[in-house]
Formats: sequence, C-alpha cells, structure tokens
Amino acid sequence: MMSMAKRATGVALSICATLLSAQSAKAHDFFLLPDKTIAPAAELRIKATIGSQFPKAEIAITSDRTENLVVRGQGSPKLSVVSADADGLILRVDGAAAGTVVAAVSMKARDVDYGEDRIPLILEEYRIAPAAVASIERGRKPRTLRVVSRRMAKTIVCAVTCDGMKIAVAPMGEGFEFVAADATGKRYRLMMNGRPLGNYPVDLADSSGKRIKVVTDANGEVAAPPAGAGLHMLFAAHMTLPKDQERYGLDLTSLTVERR
Repeated sequence: MMSMAKRATGVALSICATLLSAQSAKAHDFFLLPDKTIAPAAELRIKATIGSQFPKAEIAITSDRTENLVVRGQGSPKLSVVSADADGLILRVDGAAAGTVVAAVSMKARDVDYGEDRIPLILEEYRIAPAAVASIERGRKPRTLRVVSRRMAKTIVCAVTCDGMKIAVAPMGEGFEFVAADATGKRYRLMMNGRPLGNYPVDLADSSGKRIKVVTDANGEVAAPPAGAGLHMLFAAHMTLPKDQERYGLDLTSLTVERR
C-alpha cells in the first residue's frame, strides 16, 4: 500500500505539472520595455523580450534573430543592441534630440509548427479571423498548424520632453503595426500595409498584467488608457491563408506606450 508520504509527494508533483502546463500553454508576446518612458536623451534604454504576461520579461532573444532595428525622432537617432541578459536584448538610442522617439524591432520570419494541443490556444488567444479559423477547422485531427511567423514590436518614449508626438503618426514601414492616430497620444490606429484595419480585434494589457479584449472602430482606432495609467501594451495578430505554399502567414505586432 502506498505510504502517506509517497501519496502526498505524488499529489504535489501532479499539482506542479498542472501549473507548469497551464503556464506553458499561454501565448507569448514580443514587446519592447523601456527602462523609462521619459528620460535624458543619453539614457534611453529599451529591452526587447518575449513574455506571456506583460510587462514581465521572460524569454531571451538573441541578436541574430532580429531583422530590423528602426528608430525615428528629432536629431539623428540610432537604435542598436548593446548587450543581452537572461530575459531579453538591451537596446540603446543614441543621437536623439529632445522630443518623442519611436523605436521598432522586427524579428526574422521563421517556420513554426503548432500541434493539435496548441491550436485551440492560438485561435483563441490571437482571435484569428473567421475565414482562417474555418480553414484550419476543416483539417483532419490530429492537426498540425504550419505557419510562417513574423513578429514586430514598437515603443514610444520621450527624450527629455514628449513634444513632437506627430512623429509617431506615420507608419514605420513594417506592414502590420500600430501608429498614433494623431499628435495628442489619446488614440492609436492599427495599420496593415498603410491602410487602417477597422472593426479588428486588439488586446490591451496594462502595467498590472490585466488584459482586456477590445475592437478597433471603423477607422481602425482604439482609445488609449487615461493619463497616469502607466505603461501599457497594444497587441494584435493577423493570419493569412496559404496560397502556393503550405504555411499560413501569422503576423504579430505590439506597441508599448505610456500616455502622459
């Protein structure tokens, strides 16, 4: 007969396995975490990371996985990788003059295969369009969802002052991205190849880790949280159906910003 100690150990291990399984089942976002959203120009530091619960950095990214590092602002800003740690890449902005700075990092496209156990999570967490969902659901189980994954993350920070927010209105040329709707910083617009995505699902996560699901209006816009609410993240996903290739296209984009 199993001893009480062994039975207790078995229960504990079962609970741990359940917790680990639940944790690993969460979808992971790629986002940029500024050390400070407003800082002297010489002290603008940003961490590029992947995590399942914004704003917690969890997974390290190697510099060879990055495709483009782009920055826009007053002066002659340049974005570069200065180091890496256990949960991300440390980026530095050099040459920025006072005002709003927009930084963007895109990762190299890579092939990813999701097994049957992951497919429901992907469809639910990323709120994939009905046409793509229907295409996936037609597959015979157990299915393997083969995608070409493309990730892009942006952040808006301020060098000394947040003047010149209008610089955040224009797209950075990344295809699927968030931009400021105007120079007030009160609303943001989701764009696909230069066109707004109206009535489109977006996730909004705040600095406490709370995540809510919203939808853009007809102009592709969502309202920013009120001033003083702290750093928050906008996230969206876009899936395209396979054409000549066997893989779906999965674009993931995020924007981290603090409204002032």
